[in-house]
Amino acid sequence: MNLNHHGHVSPREYVVEVRNLSFSYGESQLVLSGINFNASSGEFICFLGLSGCGKSTLLRLLAGLEKPSSGEILLNGNQIKGAGLDRGVVFQDYGLFPWMTAGDNIRLALEQKFPDWTKKKIKDTAIHSLIQVGLDESVYRKLPKALSGGMKQRCAIAQAFAINPPVLLMDEPFGALDAVTRSRLQDMLLSLWSSDESRKTIFFVTHDVDEAIYLAQRIIIIGHSPGRIIYDCVIPEDKKPSRETQFEDLYLLRLRNELIRMLNSDAK
Repeated sequence: MNLNHHGHVSPREYVVEVRNLSFSYGESQLVLSGINFNASSGEFICFLGLSGCGKSTLLRLLAGLEKPSSGEILLNGNQIKGAGLDRGVVFQDYGLFPWMTAGDNIRLALEQKFPDWTKKKIKDTAIHSLIQVGLDESVYRKLPKALSGGMKQRCAIAQAFAINPPVLLMDEPFGALDAVTRSRLQDMLLSLWSSDESRKTIFFVTHDVDEAIYLAQRIIIIGHSPGRIIYDCVIPEDKKPSRETQFEDLYLLRLRNELIRMLNSDAK
């Protein structure tokens, strides 16, 4: 049992280790090759890369939705062999069942994660999670088709946070949204993540350099043909951008130029 300096039990650590990971479709199409990295508990990591480089495939492997061709992924020393409720997933297409209300979508996930909870506790938690992401309680009774893209994505994030997984996997969740909605949801995600008592480890896929810099503590660039890590950097805590400083701070501008240069050279 780990005690912090206040004498309280520390939240459980969730360390992710990716060891010599490769993935191919069939015998000829090698998608990922020799991926190695460790992620510490509570880290916010962006996978950045051009379309088709395999970053979404890497996320699916972390989710247990695909199996490696070689190598392994360990979560707290245990090999990932399939999907699990210790990893929440948010996709670009929202991942909501269209025939179920927003509330029922969240309830379904909660019932799987917490089978001993009462119906009232599940409903109350679902409503709280919707309010937490800035939605009105009335959304609980609405079908996804009655919601805007931004509202649907808030519901998907509410669902992921409601089951409280230590690891959250996000595959270009804001890619289909307009710029203003995208900015608001980026801020909401950072607020949820940073205010969480046991901060989640987040893996976030994007091809947007500015989004990666704004959100991540650490950026891993995946090169293509085949997908491999070509760059791995940590943004110092005192250099984390705000909306005001992102395009003014000299360190961040240099980082932005370096990331763009790496992507451009990989595209040749």
